[in-house]
Formats: sequence, C-alpha cells, structure tokens
Amino acid sequence: MEIVTAAHSDTGKVRTRNEDSFICMSGQTNLVNVDAVLVVADGMGGHAAGDVASRMAVDYITEQITNAGTVIDTTNDDLLSQSLEQIIKEANLEIYESSHLDNQSGMGTTCTMGVISGTRLFITHVGDSRAYIFKNRELRQLTVDHSWVEEEVRRGNISREAASNHPYRNVITRALGLERSVVIDSGLYSLEDRDILLLCSDGLTTMLDEDQIATVLKNFDLASATKELCDQSNNAGGSDNTTVVLAQMIH
Repeated sequence: MEIVTAAHSDTGKVRTRNEDSFICMSGQTNLVNVDAVLVVADGMGGHAAGDVASRMAVDYITEQITNAGTVIDTTNDDLLSQSLEQIIKEANLEIYESSHLDNQSGMGTTCTMGVISGTRLFITHVGDSRAYIFKNRELRQLTVDHSWVEEEVRRGNISREAASNHPYRNVITRALGLERSVVIDSGLYSLEDRDILLLCSDGLTTMLDEDQIATVLKNFDLASATKELCDQSNNAGGSDNTTVVLAQMIH
C-alpha cells in the first residue's frame, strides 16, 4: 500500500500572518517505522504568540518522530496510541513552560495528528482543527471539536445551524499550552484502498460545508485539491488562515 500526501496553507484575506503550522511526512522521511505523520496545528489568534505555539508543537512532534533514538512499538495498537498521546502531552508541557518563561502566558494551539501504520490510522486530537475520512466518496468527521458551541450543541442548547454562525463559535475549550496538563482524544480507524485522510484548520470548515469539501475531493487530484480547498475558502471570505493536509491510500 502506497501513501500519497499533499498539503497547502494560506493566510486568508483578513489575517495579516499565518498562525497555522503543519506536518506532511511520509515514506523515508520518518524513522520510527510508521508510514505517514500528518499534523495541523492552529495557533490561537486570541492569545499571544499563536504562531509560536503552533510552530513549537509541530517542531516537537517532528523531532520525536524523526529521532532515531525514539522507540515506538508499531505492532501494538494500544502502545502506539499511548506513545502518540505522550508526544502530544510533552509538546503541551513544553509550550506551557515556554509561555511562562517568555511572559507570553496564554499562548496556545490546536493539534490534530494522524499517524498511518500499514492500514491503521491513529488520530490524536486537541482543539477544533478537524480530521475527516473520505471513503466511498463520502466525507465523515472523525474528531469532535473542543469548542464552546460544540458542547452547547451536544447538550441540546443550540442547533447545529445556529452554532455555525454563533458569536462564540471560535471559543475553544481545550488546546495545547494553556494548562500544565491536557486531555487528549484518540481514535483508531482502518484504511482501505483510495481512502483519503483530511486534516484541516477551522479556517476551512468555517468557510466551506462538508458537501463543498467532498465535491473538491471528488473532482481534483490530491495535490490540486489542497490548493483548491484553500482557494475556495478565500473566495467564500477567507476570514482565517486555512491549512489542508491530505493523505491517500493507493494499492
């Protein structure tokens, strides 16, 4: 099974700098016997140095994944999942401690990571960036947003439609760097031939709905789709940075 990857990031039409960071790593670029590592980290614009926080997250993850001395047991699902969670927890602590040393208290970032090993997909997630699987030409969200509006929707207090335009829709309830410890969501999924994994920052999902995203994935090749999604996000208003990372399984 071959894995093809692609990524694109755009500042958008409103923000003056891009606070998103990403990893799109496959094949020989990693040394711990996994086939692909994909990450989207969205620095929190409402907090100091969001771009610094997102860059710290991806730098730390990259360092751990590419370090030949890092031992990750890829034969055991539970141990691999625990190892990936531990990397994210360590990244959180590094960002938290750095923010206090540099008087940038409150800097934070989302972090959504997909690691592919064989036909197994491990998702590790904090914040409101998202992971989707595009399978049999249908798009399915794998992650749950750690946001105020998502929690209110799940409690039945507001509708899904109201949440998309709510003034508090950008308030997230969990992120790396805000506290000394962080609760992480994890999931394990099975991949098949032609499945596409999509990771994105909320700059995409704020501007485009799932049908629009699925239409692009149906009609564009992988490399073109990443830029097309960012372009369509900008055409819809481009109110935030947009980052898209894709990986496709090809037999």
